[in-house]
Amino acid sequence: MLSKKYSVLAVILLVVLAGISYVIVSQQFTRPIADEVTTLSENSEALRKIKLSEEANFPSPVIQLQQTLTHGLIEAERVDLPLLSGELAEFSQKNISEEYPSPPELEDLKQRLKKLQSLSQ
Repeated sequence: MLSKKYSVLAVILLVVLAGISYVIVSQQFTRPIADEVTTLSENSEALRKIKLSEEANFPSPVIQLQQTLTHGLIEAERVDLPLLSGELAEFSQKNISEEYPSPPELEDLKQRLKKLQSLSQ
């Protein structure tokens, strides 16, 4: 009978200690969440107070900086290649060596082209 009382007392003591430890642990984990909620609410109030521009036509400094950087990046990526800028004929004529005779079809086409150019002028 005495051992039964001790075992019931031990179970009750164990339940009480488990409850106390649960309360302590839950309070430690809820404090940072409450701090984050207050920080977020303070930040949202600060964001509501900020006005970037009264007029829609006048960009904010951040938008203006983004536009300037984007324009600069686009200009930096442009590459001036003679093949892409319309100098293809000049480039190809410089690279053709005179060692090889041109085929007769090509000579015929060149003569026809000269005739057409002279007629168009």
